Amino acid sequence: MNPTKTNSPQNPLGANSKVGRWAESTLQRQLFLTLLALYLFTLGGYLYSGDGLASYGTAWSLVEGQGGALEDYFTAPQFGFPGREGHFFSKYGLGQAVIDLPFVLVAKGLGLLIPGFKADQTGRLLTSLLNGLVVAFSALVLYRLVRQLGYGVRTRVGVALLYGVGTMAWAYARFDFSEPLLALFYLLMGRALFAWGCHPEKERGLLKVGLWLGFAVTVKPAAGLALLSVLLYIIYRVVKPNQADLQKRVVWLTLVRLFLWLGLPLFGATLLVLGYNYYRFNSISETGYGAIKDQFVAGSFYGGIFGFLLSPGKSLFLYSPGLIFAMFGLRLFFKEKEQKAETLFILALCVTYLLFYSFFWNWEGDWTWGPRYLLPVFPFLILFSAPLFEKFGVGRRQGFYLSICAALAVNALGVFTHFDRYLLANYHAGVNQDWRFVPELSPLRGQFYLLASAVSQALGQPALTMDYLAWDPVRVAAIRAIIPLKDYSEFDLWWLRPANSGNWLVALIMGLLFAGLLWQAWRHFYRSYRMVKEFEGY
Repeated sequence: MNPTKTNSPQNPLGANSKVGRWAESTLQRQLFLTLLALYLFTLGGYLYSGDGLASYGTAWSLVEGQGGALEDYFTAPQFGFPGREGHFFSKYGLGQAVIDLPFVLVAKGLGLLIPGFKADQTGRLLTSLLNGLVVAFSALVLYRLVRQLGYGVRTRVGVALLYGVGTMAWAYARFDFSEPLLALFYLLMGRALFAWGCHPEKERGLLKVGLWLGFAVTVKPAAGLALLSVLLYIIYRVVKPNQADLQKRVVWLTLVRLFLWLGLPLFGATLLVLGYNYYRFNSISETGYGAIKDQFVAGSFYGGIFGFLLSPGKSLFLYSPGLIFAMFGLRLFFKEKEQKAETLFILALCVTYLLFYSFFWNWEGDWTWGPRYLLPVFPFLILFSAPLFEKFGVGRRQGFYLSICAALAVNALGVFTHFDRYLLANYHAGVNQDWRFVPELSPLRGQFYLLASAVSQALGQPALTMDYLAWDPVRVAAIRAIIPLKDYSEFDLWWLRPANSGNWLVALIMGLLFAGLLWQAWRHFYRSYRMVKEFEGY
């Protein structure tokens, strides 16, 4: 690994001095606060999905002594299953509901203290803040992981911003799905794993790896997919070629001990998941996903691969332009002497996710924004960009700025209007699922039309329509079909919603005030960044 720069003639204090450590701590704090301010600026302020509502309702049920039963909170049949004593339970993991508990407890407490207080509405608002906090903290963990790998401050900041702004993690910071939380737990797991890789003799370090992976499994059992990559990384670090027979026996004993350290917290998490299944459904194998018939039937593998990589409606590169920039650093990242194991871990994790969900009939995770199921591996793919920042020439600088600008445009389409309103307009127009593969029906194009229509309506003008090429009813000739947008186009940002009813002045004042706070956060962050650059001798 490349050591972080320390003392230099131009920088006698050094990055490891007391002042240097203070500057580094300040930069990390400002990075978190700046990204959090951005996510709050683009917040919707309510819960979007049945996934989030089911977990939120479970949290309320636990707080009010209903044991997680949902019949008094949320009863949509596709998000749960009848279980113990006829009660209706969520099909989602206990971990997400437990993490929602603090927000629910605050709302519940305020409701008890203030007569007439709308506790449920406040609880939904507070819970909608969760993923903003999670994604901002994930960027901070990614920053620390890049520092752990030995890169300088420019690289650390660049990689963190590329994830926080250059991928669809920004859009998911306002939604209530569990993937941002999985990405955070994976990052913490990866950081602990790579730290152990530097000091394999510290076998207990794998306890942290198993712990973070165990937390992820309690949120979503499919998170256990990462275990294969973790095991491969451990084997790669321990097993060496051309070892004598005695050495091989020692190696196998070492692997057994390492797997035991890793497996202890995972075993506990597995017991918790199985126990929660039995508590809800009187069966350790029933997770609640039986709510949807044939939930795990295989789909089109080739359709999933194409959809994730190249389709106009779900391609990870279209929804996260920062990943395109990161891919140019893959070869350089692999060539780093001490990062081959890390590269193989990342590739194994990403390929595992890609193959697993490509086989899944519902690979696209609709109705959602972009390739939702792949989001947990995005922070690791972004790591490949690290070497590009070390020698940040004109070409790389322009590529980085271009990817950030493209991501700003794409994410703006996902946050200014409700992400699934366009899909609903498609559905009601009889388009079905063609938006995944037909370029004219791509949600990116649709959201642009939806945003333009919202502006038109807010200015007192008629709503827009969107046309596309389709077959006539008897499939003889192509015709131009129309998708009406009148009932679907409206702004979805908390400060911009007054403009939906023509109150532009209120929206403008609130937007400018918060934009000013965001600008101040950025200024403090950039000042801290320049300070750390000086301490590191750039």
